[in-house]
Amino acid sequence: MILLGILLCLVFSGFFSGMETGLVAANQLEIYAKREKKLLYARAAHFLLHKPDRLLATTLIGNNLVNVTATVLVIHLIRLSPLPSYAEWIGVLLLTLVVLVFGEIVPKSFFRNYADSVTLRIAPVLFVFYLLFLPVSLLLNSLINAVLFVFGKKRHVKKPLRSREDLRLLLKLRSRELSLPVQDQKLIDDLFNFPDTKAREVMVPLGRTPVVALNASLKEVIGTAMQTGVRFFPVRARGSDDIMGYVDVEDFLCGKARSLKGYLKQAVFFPETKRIPSLLLSMNKKNHDLVFLCDEYGLISGVITAKEIIADIVGHIPGEEEDIEEAVRAVSPNRFIVSGLASIDDCIQKTGIPLEKGGYDTIGGFLCEKLGEIPKIGTIYSGKGALFRVLERDQRQVKKVEIQRHETDE
Repeated sequence: MILLGILLCLVFSGFFSGMETGLVAANQLEIYAKREKKLLYARAAHFLLHKPDRLLATTLIGNNLVNVTATVLVIHLIRLSPLPSYAEWIGVLLLTLVVLVFGEIVPKSFFRNYADSVTLRIAPVLFVFYLLFLPVSLLLNSLINAVLFVFGKKRHVKKPLRSREDLRLLLKLRSRELSLPVQDQKLIDDLFNFPDTKAREVMVPLGRTPVVALNASLKEVIGTAMQTGVRFFPVRARGSDDIMGYVDVEDFLCGKARSLKGYLKQAVFFPETKRIPSLLLSMNKKNHDLVFLCDEYGLISGVITAKEIIADIVGHIPGEEEDIEEAVRAVSPNRFIVSGLASIDDCIQKTGIPLEKGGYDTIGGFLCEKLGEIPKIGTIYSGKGALFRVLERDQRQVKKVEIQRHETDE
């Protein structure tokens, strides 16, 4: 009977130690979801986790109670045997080792590894002990509060999140704990970066936007739209590069005008340094589908629509304006064909080459910066980790580049 009592004490010691660790390690979202389904074990786990002081008191009281009981039983067992008196010390030391391994280390590891299955299922058992030990735990908590009051200290209270950065760090830690996919973690970062994002970081450069002349026929514009997948077209004055406004190809479907001028919408200009939330608010308030962005010298640097803003948060939106050709295309594990307008960030992400960042946004701008000119077709530049060869260009920009990554940098 005494041996059975010692064994039961070890089992309960492991139970109290393991449950404390397992409940803290359990998936809080799963507990909340199952609690909403009125599952008893989830409600018990949720209650205990939201009473951390009393949970700790319950596990400590239970642990100390069974450990002391086990020690008394071991000593009593040795005294009933013909062993010498010093055997009591040896027995207590051996019991301490057994409790450390089978009452602490092994149970904590087990309950942590099976926190969402075993731990949650037996949470109601711990809740029963919580009710049994409640008078003692209330007394202990009162004594602790009194001692802390004497020393001028207060019980630890969780501080509320005071800033956006606090919330960002909390979500970052939780997303790692929950093993969220990288793209989901990036989405969270983008959401927090959104208020500080400037329009020039999201805009489509004017050089990448098809511009039509005011005297172009509707048939020509529709053909360009079908070829490029673009819906909004900036319109320039006849024989000039001055932007007069823009047209929406969808207006052609129900409109009766026979010339582009009949569909022309007023050009609205904003500084490229304007923050995205404020810009989006202005666009929605005045129903602007497209706005033009200007640099500090008053030159038009790009255009932006609501789609670019949304894509900056959630990533590329397929369907309306699919790219005709992929910006970064892998020909082999170490060879890539890249559009001159591909962003530096995309190139780094898709090629794994550590490109330097500077006063340029695209791979074409990178080569122009490094070579000091718009490089000719066939020009080769040897950079850190790769060779760059210009495949196509026009009078104003690099159109296509071949990148050969050094094999030693894989």
